[in-house]
Amino acid sequence: MLSVVLMLLAGTPIAEPASSGEVIRFKARQALVSDSAGIPIFIGTRDFVMKIARNEAGTVVRYDALSNRVRVSTVGTELWLSCSELEPMVSACRRTAPRRRLRGADQPVDDAVTSSARVPPCPGDPRCPKID
Repeated sequence: MLSVVLMLLAGTPIAEPASSGEVIRFKARQALVSDSAGIPIFIGTRDFVMKIARNEAGTVVRYDALSNRVRVSTVGTELWLSCSELEPMVSACRRTAPRRRLRGADQPVDDAVTSSARVPPCPGDPRCPKID
């Protein structure tokens, strides 16, 4: 407990492990989904992302204030969305940041979907995760 108090006094942000249960809304039609290490996995629509994440309610499972992102997956592989891809919420993603851009792309993720060979646009690309 003392270490938490010292971190707060030092101004170090602390990850918030508890879920907020807030409904996730994308800023654009599609968003970039990353794994727990922050490596992009795919770009998908909200419906597709929530089906893959097994999160029918479409709510925040966990908010990480350190990396300013939310976990959307309830089981299996951890799927994360950057807060820059989402509309602000009351508890999670309070601070705003510009939308994440793919390396070498001059457009936001939503416009770079078809030009990216490394991150598949889902559904439709054979590299996309499969819905069970």
